[in-house]
Amino acid sequence: MPTNRLVSIDIARGMSVIIMICVHTLWMYADKDTQSSSLLGDILQMAGFSLIILSAITQFVRNEWGYLIVALAIAGSAKPLSGWTPGIDGLDYLAKVLWGNTYQIYFPLFPWLSCILVGMFIGKRFVHSQNSVALHSDCLKMGISLTLLGGGLMAWDFNYHFGNFFHTGFGGIAYLIGVNLIALWCLNKLLKSVIFERLHGLFSYCSQHVTSLYVTQWVLICWGMAIVGYQTMNSLQTIMLMPLTISLTLLCHYGYVTARTNLSLYKHALKRAPQVE
Repeated sequence: MPTNRLVSIDIARGMSVIIMICVHTLWMYADKDTQSSSLLGDILQMAGFSLIILSAITQFVRNEWGYLIVALAIAGSAKPLSGWTPGIDGLDYLAKVLWGNTYQIYFPLFPWLSCILVGMFIGKRFVHSQNSVALHSDCLKMGISLTLLGGGLMAWDFNYHFGNFFHTGFGGIAYLIGVNLIALWCLNKLLKSVIFERLHGLFSYCSQHVTSLYVTQWVLICWGMAIVGYQTMNSLQTIMLMPLTISLTLLCHYGYVTARTNLSLYKHALKRAPQVE
């Protein structure tokens, strides 16, 4: 069946699922000393609010360049708005979700929503051109430009433009987007290597089931805390636990998908079976 899906995007998204499981294992099981040099956070709340805001943006923005302009506006206004609240109950919480600067909110929408909008900009360009070579070339050019711009701004004023990973400014988010775009170009070049050919099926499966795998790994990790406790493991123990958590997540999810498919086939067969009078 023909498909417009980009293999490089599928692989990148599938890899991110595996990385996500490792990060959440580190977050919930590793002791404080092990976590002290790690950048952690949960994006679920950000994703939910992002969907609401993006549904509104798409009603007014009709072309890819509009998405890029909104992305730049959000990234540029993140630091000026950072930490501001109106002093009104309810609205204060919304303001913190939008541009909070404390660790009550790990991923404020300003500037992180700009990452999604840049992805929408690239996706729209591909839909119009249907040229994957040109797409990856654009990613490289844009990635280099943003990396140099963001890196230069951070060198000029690191505290303002980066500060910390979660509450970064324009320079920091531009740099991070740029690095990811360059990584996507590099990934596309590596797709024909032996290791990616062997792992393609795994990454594609993860890419197709991102949300349900997210839920599955959280259920297993939370159940696991009843056995090993919360933030009790040293570095070696945490590293050894990561492949186990990944394996259990994939096995449980595959079992669920298989059972659901078999049940659906069984119900379909019952409907097609002749009725005995």
